[in-house]
Parts: sequence; structure tokens; C-alpha cells
Amino acid sequence: LSYTNPDGIEVKKSVSANENVTVLRGWKSESKMTYHSFFIPEENAIDTFMSGESEETLPAFIEFEGVKIDKTKWEIVDFSTEEPGEGAPNGLASAAIDNDLGTFWHTQWSGGSPGYPHYFTIDLKDIVKINKIEAFRRQGDSRGQTEFQILTSLDGINFSNQGTFTYDATLNSMSYNLPSLPMARYVKYVATKGSDFFAFLAELDLYGQVAANLDKTNWAIAGFSSEEPKEADWGPAIQGRAAAAVDNDLGTFWHSAWELSQPPYPHYFTVDLQESKRILAVECFRRQGNGNGQTKFKIYTSIDGINFEDQGEFNFNSQTDAGQLYPLDFLPTARYIKYEATAGPNHYAFLAELSIYAQDAQ
Repeated sequence: LSYTNPDGIEVKKSVSANENVTVLRGWKSESKMTYHSFFIPEENAIDTFMSGESEETLPAFIEFEGVKIDKTKWEIVDFSTEEPGEGAPNGLASAAIDNDLGTFWHTQWSGGSPGYPHYFTIDLKDIVKINKIEAFRRQGDSRGQTEFQILTSLDGINFSNQGTFTYDATLNSMSYNLPSLPMARYVKYVATKGSDFFAFLAELDLYGQVAANLDKTNWAIAGFSSEEPKEADWGPAIQGRAAAAVDNDLGTFWHSAWELSQPPYPHYFTVDLQESKRILAVECFRRQGNGNGQTKFKIYTSIDGINFEDQGEFNFNSQTDAGQLYPLDFLPTARYIKYEATAGPNHYAFLAELSIYAQDAQ
């Protein structure tokens, strides 16, 4: 097979008949890969038969480099059981995140011996994009779990399973990639299988990037479909203006026009961040206490404010005041963010606040 790397150089690779999987690294986003098969009819044949050439379009290539996440602020918020009889801090779930391989979490054995599954849940206190985990057994002890799951959540209520992993209990540590690059504030470790009824763990490390909630001080509105200054009759001067969606005040809101005209969907505004960032997610807050607004929206990103890329359409729950966070799968680098409300029960749209989670552009 052959494909093109990001530098425009053709890369060729051969895959033997006994290989079930091959890994491609560093391809040009959405470029073509061509491949064909060779068939040898029998052991002593002198001819090789080649199949016709096939072609596939490779997906967008996303390069993401994670670092070890600082645990200083982490907190255990839930666990199945722990065992204080081990002698604190040993036995406590918090021992699995204390940066000390000499301490360990242990499930209950005094006064009961519950079986699998065993779990604990961590509040990271930040939104983190995770690309890898590393688990450390109770050092020198091979009696622990041999299988576990990792679940992630943004709200601590709704969790997504990131996979089931096997652990060689004779090894002090093992690392595991999370190819979906989940964004999470909460991480749940669930031991699912082992040689005995109990589970233990010395340490759990996460690798990724903390998603910074960008400071809006210097942001500017670069454009909008409409806004409604009449809303200021019942509030501050900014009420109804597009700028109200980026003023760090949930009590103010952008509103599409309704007094002099009532334009239909879509409704939009564009924010100039004043510098390029690698965008990880957006967070949206409805007009507080009002469920009559949009139920779908799109996000577009741009480097120059002229050429925009569609980052997808998202469902929006208009019935809650809480912020709703939406990861952007392709991690675009952008200076301009366009928020476009696309559907709702009425002709108008409104938004209390738009927040952006990002890293410095690479």
C-alpha cells in the first residue's frame, strides 16, 4: 500500500499475509491511500499475480501530544469500598491518586468481602482531554485485578465507557492509549475481574492536556446576523447585543432581532479571540430561566475570519440553565469562532454565554 505523509512524500508499506493489523502513522489529512494484493498460486510458482489497485480516502489526521496531568487538585468523590484496616493512608481510595507508589487503595476485606466489580471515581477539578492512562499495581503483589474499565464524564452523572483493558498482574505498571481522546472532568476506574475477590491499586496516572477556559477580556464580536437592542429597555445597555454572549455575565444575553424584523433561522454571531488557539471544546449557556430558544447549533472556525470550516452540528438542551460542553473532534486551530443557531421552536434565538476551551496553537 502507499499513502502521502504531511510533507507530501509518498510512503510505501508491505503487509504480510499473516498480519491481521497494520498501523499507518503521519498521513496527510483526507489524502488517498492505494493498495493491492499479491497472490502466489503455489509454493514453487515463479509468477506472482497482482490484484487490481484499490483506493481509499484516509481520515483527517489529528496529532495530539499529552503530558502527565498534575494530581494536586484531584479528589475521590465515590468508591465501591475501601479498607481502612490496611492502616491509613493504605487501603483508602485516595491512596491511588497520592503520587506515592508505596501506598495503595484496597477493597474491603474486614467485616465483608464483596466481589467484583470494584471502583473509585476521581474529580479532576479541570476539564482534561485524555490520550493515555497508566495503572500501577500494589507494588510487588500479583494477586490483584487482571481486567478493568475506564469511564469518563463531564458532569459526574453521565459516564462513557472508554474500553475494557487487561492487566498483567505480574507487572508493576502498564500503559493504555485512549484513541478517542475523551474530554472529562470525572474518571471512573472499575476493576472487573481478578484471581481473588479483592482489588487494589497503587496509583492511576492520566496523560493529556488540561483544557483552559479562555479569558474573554480582549474578545470582540466580528459579525452577526442580527441582534435586538430593544432588550435593553428591561436590562443593561448590552442586553440583546451579540457582545452580551461573551461578557462573562449569565444575567445578560444575545437575542436575534424581533422589534423591526423577525428573521428566521439560522442566526449567528462571530467572535474574534484576537489570537489563534487550538480549540478543544465550546460551552454554551441558554438565556437563564427561558426554555424557548434554539435546540440545535453549529460551530464554524477560521484562521482569517473569511474562510470558515464547519466543525459540526450539535443538539442543545434549552430546558436547563447549566452549561453544556461540546468537544470539537478535529481540534481546529482558529482565531475566529462562529456560533450559528440552526433550529428552535420559535423564529428567534438567544444565548447567555459562549465559553471556549483551548490550548495555545502549535
